[in-house]
Amino acid sequence: MFNIRKKNIRLPGTLAGYLFIGFIAIVLGLFLYFQTLVREVRDSTKITSKMFAAFLKTETAGYGVHPNPEMEIIFKEVIKKIDFPVIITDENDIPRAWRNVGIDPNSVSNEMLENVDPLNPPAGPVKKLIEITKKLDKENEPISMIYRGKIKLGTVHYGETSLVKQLKWFPIIISGVIIIFLIVGFLGFSIARRSDEEHIWVGLAKETAHQLGTPLSSLMGWVEILRKENPEEVILGLEKDVARLQKVTNRFSSIGQQPKLKEGDVNSVFKDSVDYLKRKLPTIDNRVKMKENYDARKSVSFDFDLLSWVIENLVKNAIDAMDKKKGLIEVSTRDSLNGRYVEIRIEDNGRGISKNEAKRIFEAGFTSKQFGWGLGLAITKRIVEEYHNGRILLESTQVGIGSTFLIYLPVAKKKSEGEKEGN
Repeated sequence: MFNIRKKNIRLPGTLAGYLFIGFIAIVLGLFLYFQTLVREVRDSTKITSKMFAAFLKTETAGYGVHPNPEMEIIFKEVIKKIDFPVIITDENDIPRAWRNVGIDPNSVSNEMLENVDPLNPPAGPVKKLIEITKKLDKENEPISMIYRGKIKLGTVHYGETSLVKQLKWFPIIISGVIIIFLIVGFLGFSIARRSDEEHIWVGLAKETAHQLGTPLSSLMGWVEILRKENPEEVILGLEKDVARLQKVTNRFSSIGQQPKLKEGDVNSVFKDSVDYLKRKLPTIDNRVKMKENYDARKSVSFDFDLLSWVIENLVKNAIDAMDKKKGLIEVSTRDSLNGRYVEIRIEDNGRGISKNEAKRIFEAGFTSKQFGWGLGLAITKRIVEEYHNGRILLESTQVGIGSTFLIYLPVAKKKSEGEKEGN
């Protein structure tokens, strides 16, 4: 026999926290790194553009952007060396040379540029060039070529290189890839963990059922022997215990498979379970008072053995948590205000639960007791939420005051006339 302690269960939450912090650190690091690269490339582009503008201003001083065929050759040869979008306009803001803007320089002749109104250009490549010029000016401030402080020779309009544009998207793409990997990893981890838990649950249930099977068969044999000698009181007691063992076996056998739910009165389940606990726990009458109030009127679909297990687990926990000479445990049922659920409330005035423990009480393996598996409330949650489509929660708790557990079970759906006739 071994005992699962609290420290064994925290790893998944802690690991998830570390992964999240690591992810944030990586994203911030990538963002800052690529922002630095973008800034450096932009500065390099700006410096190159200024140098290019200074060169043009020197070479064309006093002549304008296109003074003669010789200077036109210089323009075209120099601009070929540029690897970012650039358009050079003359003193009238008419494009005279361009590079990396998606328009072939040979597709526009000098004759096409003569007498062009930049405010109302003709349709075609010239109009596109002027539109691109405006777009480039939004990316970077254009550089004017001024001769001797007053003569405008032209303007250099430049944009961002393809590298800058790619670097802008790179942190987002990397972050997206990391997020996808984290999601896939988390889902894989969750599925693997859930699969492991399923194997633990099913294995534990089957082993328990197997272990109970042998003494159960033996007890049934003894009942038959004693029946012949007619010790009625002993026989009745043994029969009840055998029936109880049979119920326990049925409960554990049901874990790992979908139970068959039957519609009925939920009050009868809780009353039967509380009565059993009163009979089997001799100390309960001395230090704990049981108060019952069954006001639920709506029917619920449930498995009798499993639902009685729920109430027994909760009441036993309340008894174990009792630290007062005059303890009180209240079990009550009622219909919810919206009429869609039956509410079951188990309240005690025991020692209560700390905030840290309250966050983990439904985890498999967690227990605040010195001995035990820490499976009671985990099994209870599984029965309520997975097998009965309900919900269980710790409604309130306070150290030294007590705790209240609340269960919601959905009301059984009314059958249609066709379903009734079919039945």
